[in-house]
Amino acid sequence: MNEEGTFLFGWYASISDRYPSSYRAELCGVLGVLKRAVLPINIVLDNAAVVGDFAKGRGFCTGPKRKGAELWREVWEQVELLGDANLVQLTWAKGHATDDDIARGRTTTLRRKGNIKADELAGEGSKRAKELSPNEE
Repeated sequence: MNEEGTFLFGWYASISDRYPSSYRAELCGVLGVLKRAVLPINIVLDNAAVVGDFAKGRGFCTGPKRKGAELWREVWEQVELLGDANLVQLTWAKGHATDDDIARGRTTTLRRKGNIKADELAGEGSKRAKELSPNEE
């Protein structure tokens, strides 16, 4: 989304996990965006844990006991392919923000608009995954 509030790019996809978590779904989203990115890029997420872990760096994210380490390895490989990790930024945005959140400075109108669009895309991705999945007995 640009400064004027025009939605420029979004990504949704299903993930192959039988019981996916929001953390893993966010990582898959980040990976999908990075595969299509040009630098500089700022990916805005409403998952503070993913944003915080990314800020701690590759070693932290890909450690053997880290949740999602295999996905984090793919994320960091994409960052390396882009050429300059300093030009890749993950930023947290408050999810499900209200007018009060904006008034109190917890988020901005622009970030709220972006998060609403991201939630719409996530819903579309979930719907498509269900349509493509065989019914379980």
